[in-house]
Amino acid sequence: MPDAPPTVHVELPVKPWYASKTIWFNLLAALPMLFDAAAANLGLLQPIVPAKYYPLVVAVVTIGNLWLRAVTNYQLTLRKGPP
Repeated sequence: MPDAPPTVHVELPVKPWYASKTIWFNLLAALPMLFDAAAANLGLLQPIVPAKYYPLVVAVVTIGNLWLRAVTNYQLTLRKGPP
């Protein structure tokens, strides 16, 4: 009787976190809102993006994330080189 059937191990390609378009997209999308939150009552973002457009900004970021996730072929790693 033969031994257990052979197992197949597939290694997915890996890239460093800083090469991720999804991460950079999210950071760039969050930057204006973070500045506005940090400025508290200064309202730096409000003159540029009125509150009525915030839902649109959230929708664009969500669609951008979904699209980037769909075209991603690599796992992310926090270290350089193979895992």
